[in-house]
Amino acid sequence: MKDKRIVDLVSYHAAYVFEEVQEKQRKAEKTQNVLLGSSIMEGSKAGATAAAVWAAHRLVPLNVLGYGKVIAAGIITANWMIDKINQCEPFIIDERQFSIIAMPTPDFHMINFMFREIGNTSLEKQNQLNKRLYELCSYAAGRSYSNDFLTSSTSLTYNEYGDNPLNLCRDAQFSDNEWHKVRSIYVLRAAIMTHCLRDRAHFETYWAELKNIFEDKLQQLINQENKSNHSNYKINI
Repeated sequence: MKDKRIVDLVSYHAAYVFEEVQEKQRKAEKTQNVLLGSSIMEGSKAGATAAAVWAAHRLVPLNVLGYGKVIAAGIITANWMIDKINQCEPFIIDERQFSIIAMPTPDFHMINFMFREIGNTSLEKQNQLNKRLYELCSYAAGRSYSNDFLTSSTSLTYNEYGDNPLNLCRDAQFSDNEWHKVRSIYVLRAAIMTHCLRDRAHFETYWAELKNIFEDKLQQLINQENKSNHSNYKINI
């Protein structure tokens, strides 16, 4: 630009672009403003975004030979995961048995599943169990990087889904009366985040590790429950 005054018209000054620093020289100290670059042309960000999108689509095009392969790998792996979950042997923790049930046939790469204590006939207690497991596997539990398994959750309620979740309740061996009484079923949700699990060997290794994690989480839950029951027993005495 020939007239530098135009810079003030088309730019803005953000707080993060200046930094106060102390430069120690031989005999004196002075404070300088380090300029990281405060001028930006209107529309330059939009242009950069368009260029980034263009480059991404050139690398992974939006067709069956590009991004379609990524989506397909997620769908296939999600179905593998559901088959493994529904065929999984019960977990035995301190003489208590827990099965795991998944909703069938995902549309994409999302999996809805839940744990059930064998012998429990109360849907309300079932929801409490999975809520506690979510709390152990959630980012809200703190120290996310040390948590081996992070997941999300949702509630399938009558208000949103009508009686459609009744089939899941039946698969989990809960009576129709339990559904009509509670009208909500709490499930855990997970996404297949990498297409690399499409490799069968990698998937089998991952599933073996995931089963160990599930067992550890159930053991952690039982330990907390036993500790709470012991504390309540001491108080009652």
